[in-house]
Amino acid sequence: AGIATVGSWTLGATAGTNTLTATSTGLSGNPVTFTATGTAPPPASISVNAGDGQTVAAGSALPTAPSVVVKDANGNPLAGVTVTFTIGSGGGSVTGATAVTDASGIATVGSWTLGTTPGANSLTATVGSLNVTFTATGS
Repeated sequence: AGIATVGSWTLGATAGTNTLTATSTGLSGNPVTFTATGTAPPPASISVNAGDGQTVAAGSALPTAPSVVVKDANGNPLAGVTVTFTIGSGGGSVTGATAVTDASGIATVGSWTLGTTPGANSLTATVGSLNVTFTATGS
């Protein structure tokens, strides 16, 4: 019937446009290019990027705002993922508690101010069922 088919086509591990080109010498309309768009898979991991393990005076804001990196199952950073930061132990407050990952998969809380009582404080970053906890000490 004059139809040629490819056995299979597996898209690349990174979200975005993929192309497949078919060529045959001497035919009109040659070459023919097929395109497919791979969408970002769901987040598979969240990990600390910066801001863990700091010590400041109780009731003070940390000098380095905590940030996380969110990746897919292939280890690719995911952009546009919403991360929620919540105070765990020690009291205190955060600004920018809902952050969206950038092109590098990084989301940063606006700021984290520790509770007024000296001691351990914690902050948890969550994406779906994934989370990571930051610790800080108020002196």
